[in-house]
Amino acid sequence: MSDALPDGFTQFFLGQLDFDELAAALDPAAPLQPARVSFLSRDRVRLLGVEGMALLGTVFDPGDPTVVGDWVLVDRSGDPPLVTRRLRRTGVLRRR
Repeated sequence: MSDALPDGFTQFFLGQLDFDELAAALDPAAPLQPARVSFLSRDRVRLLGVEGMALLGTVFDPGDPTVVGDWVLVDRSGDPPLVTRRLRRTGVLRRR
């Protein structure tokens, strides 16, 4: 795996990226980066990226439920960064 990608960002998630998204994910200077949701409150999220630092961002589509642990693509060019897409999950833990 590339050092430009966060730990845990596996082939399963790489396979969901189109060519432009993949090129951006491999370029640490690009505004579009993969990140993992570490905290969620309404439409605000805390994200862990390749540097391991947390970014505060907003969720692009509140109708698409994003939860802690999800991998997302984040556009870091805005303030705050914007979650543009949630990647498919490998599994789900649900309460009864």
